[in-house]
Amino acid sequence: MRGIVLEGLRLQQIMPEPITINKLSLDLEASADRLAFKKEIQGLALPPSIYGYMSLEAAQFSKFYAKPLDLDLRKDAVLTYTSGAPIAITINDLSIQDKNLASAQLKTELLYTGDAEHVYAVFDSTPDKLSLKNAALTLTDKTLVAIFLEAEFDDEAADMREKIAQAIVTRSAVMGEGFVLMAEGLAKLLRTPGALTISGAPELPVNLDNPLDVIVKALRLTVEYTPSK
Repeated sequence: MRGIVLEGLRLQQIMPEPITINKLSLDLEASADRLAFKKEIQGLALPPSIYGYMSLEAAQFSKFYAKPLDLDLRKDAVLTYTSGAPIAITINDLSIQDKNLASAQLKTELLYTGDAEHVYAVFDSTPDKLSLKNAALTLTDKTLVAIFLEAEFDDEAADMREKIAQAIVTRSAVMGEGFVLMAEGLAKLLRTPGALTISGAPELPVNLDNPLDVIVKALRLTVEYTPSK
């Protein structure tokens, strides 16, 4: 199935306000040895009356922000199976973005090492059968941190921004070098809007059933932060 596109969607059923989507597109290729799919949602508008019910924090945020979330979501992945070899899982793009607030994007390559006769064995996987080849996570903040802190702490928002950043770095000190790198990068992002990319490329694929500290150490992390202009 290629080139499936739906435009101008409006959904409202037992909801106080409608959810609207500007464009939804889908491409899918499926066989025993290959599964490739791309899905993109552009202009998903979630009113405060809907996302505010997701949690207490969301309720406080929605009351303060009082605007719909304006979201784009993407999923682009390819899985390939060759007899006698691990199934290769490539996630080219797994992302969510609010045009006004923030975004997150993950790119990664994994291997499924369990017994398999087709690519769909992946969907019955457990962590001990998955190994990570590489990964890159990019977090971008525009105004989300500022609005969230102001909604939560009002006049103390500026002080809390620094306190939270310092607390994250302090707590990471006992967890190992990789955690410190991530904490320092996250602290920079909390202090000043910008983009933070955390990348990992182990010498050999690392099994996801290992303890978290073992995985982080094996990933040989690099962290890059770029403040907004």
